[in-house]
Amino acid sequence: SFVATGPTGRGIPVLDFLALNETADIMTEIFEFFKRTNPTTWENIQTFVIDKHFVEWKVLERCFPDMKVLLCQFHALTYWKRLLGRKFGLKPAERDVVQRCFANMMCSKTEASYLKWYEELSAFAKDGHSSVLSYFDKNWGRCCTMWANYARNAYFSAGNTTTNRIESNWNLLKRLLGKETSIDRMVASLLAQQEGVINQVLFEVHQHGLSPRPPHTVPAFLRRVSAVMSDYVLKRVRRQWELFVVSKSNTT
Repeated sequence: SFVATGPTGRGIPVLDFLALNETADIMTEIFEFFKRTNPTTWENIQTFVIDKHFVEWKVLERCFPDMKVLLCQFHALTYWKRLLGRKFGLKPAERDVVQRCFANMMCSKTEASYLKWYEELSAFAKDGHSSVLSYFDKNWGRCCTMWANYARNAYFSAGNTTTNRIESNWNLLKRLLGKETSIDRMVASLLAQQEGVINQVLFEVHQHGLSPRPPHTVPAFLRRVSAVMSDYVLKRVRRQWELFVVSKSNTT
């Protein structure tokens, strides 16, 4: 599924697809179909948030070369915790050290902070655990701009750091469709679900439009769009935009 973050904070499914497999060719065809059916709007996409699915990641970068692919931070933390439990032969206390280093690298707002925790991981690796650092460097260090806050904040994502909206949409679809369903029923159910989502979003946007905020409480650059944003989304977008501007100024 492609799920966009709406102005009320809700995930809005813009493309649901069923595929026989997830090979690069099939994923490419799906993404190109999306571009063909949205010729005037797909270029407005800024970022994608995915779990660490290598094929999906590479196909997205090829089909959307001007957009940034980011990793779901929840999946990244969960993956590391699960990995440390079955790889490297670490004791519980040692696993906690590695997990703490990774979590702090992820949450670092500056490169200096990121490097500080990387050095702590390096120091731990020198004490007989070099395989941990080798694995990190090969599989995570090279793509840190996708998951570490200090780097990923240079790309505007409206504060969306996880794939929870996609997971929620997919769980809803599974409950809606059941284990066995016909093609006709599946299509009808998908269209009905999409109609319900859009109607709910339009209602919520209308409600926000009836309750304008005092102009002095909203930054000038957000006043035009704030009328259709909930307080929750406006707060997150404002914070993300401020981080985005700071990150951009630090790199130019």
